[in-house]
Amino acid sequence: MQRKFVDPTDFKDDDLPIIVLCDDRRGFVGWAIRNHTSGNYNHAMIMHKLGEVVSQDFVGFREKPIAAYMNSSQFLKFWVLKDMSNYEQISVLAAIQRRLALPWWRRSYDFVGTFLGQFLRLRFLQSPWQEYCSEQVKHDYLDQIERLKNIQFGRPSPADLDRIFKQYPDVFEAVGYWWHD
Repeated sequence: MQRKFVDPTDFKDDDLPIIVLCDDRRGFVGWAIRNHTSGNYNHAMIMHKLGEVVSQDFVGFREKPIAAYMNSSQFLKFWVLKDMSNYEQISVLAAIQRRLALPWWRRSYDFVGTFLGQFLRLRFLQSPWQEYCSEQVKHDYLDQIERLKNIQFGRPSPADLDRIFKQYPDVFEAVGYWWHD
C-alpha cells in the first residue's frame, strides 16, 4: 500500500472534520499506550477548523493548533468519513462546540479510565463525567453519524479506532499521513 504524505495545513474546509491519530515516537507515555493497546497510535483528536484540532489531553478538552503536533517526534494519520453530508458535518461540529462549552471539570481528562480502566483492561472502570482522547472522538464524531450506529466502537483506544476504520474501507478513508523527517 502506498502512503500519501500530506501537509495538514493544506486541508480545505470541505475536508473537515478529520480524525487525527498520533504516534508520539519519542515519549514514554506514547510508547506505553501503544505497547499496551498493541497498536501504532497513542492519541486521537479531531481537526475541526483549518489548522486547529480539539484534543482531550492531560490538561483537558481544548483547541490547539495542529502545528503543536507537527514536530519530529510525531507521526500523524488522517481519517475521514466517506461521503460525509452537510448535516453530518454540522452534527459533529455542534457536538464539539457543546463539549467546549462544558465547565472545566467536565472537560478534564479521565485519568481513572486511562490509568486504571485501560491499564487493567477493565474498560468499564472510568469516571462517568470525563473521557480520554479516543472516547471523545467516538462521542463527538462517530456517535453523531446515524449511519455508523451498526459499527461497534465500544470504548476505543486510538489503536482500536485505527483497526476499526481499516475494517470498513467502504465507510472510512485514510486521506494521508504527516511525518517530519
